[in-house]
Amino acid sequence: MMGKPSYAEFKLYIDRRLPDDRRRAVEDHLRSDFDAAQRVGAHLRQADALRAELRPIADLRLPDVFDRSAIECRSVLPAPMSSWLIVCAVSPITFAVGVIVGLSWGRGL
Repeated sequence: MMGKPSYAEFKLYIDRRLPDDRRRAVEDHLRSDFDAAQRVGAHLRQADALRAELRPIADLRLPDVFDRSAIECRSVLPAPMSSWLIVCAVSPITFAVGVIVGLSWGRGL
């Protein structure tokens, strides 16, 4: 074995996504470390219970609003013109307030 498994390897083991060679190494380590085996066993039971509980909804189709390609397309489109008008209108006002406050601060008012 290549030493104690990392935290990430334990998590992958619990999620059943660890490659076979590392899975065997983790199992070897768990046979020799009773405390770690208990903790990992508890996490495995919890993960199995969650999988069993959520299995009915796992294959449901997500609404189109969560479609990744639709989200990516919306993010590259320019903002509506009204938002640009608001930015253009507020910017000079913000600048003017900054100048007034800066001048007042400099005079000690």
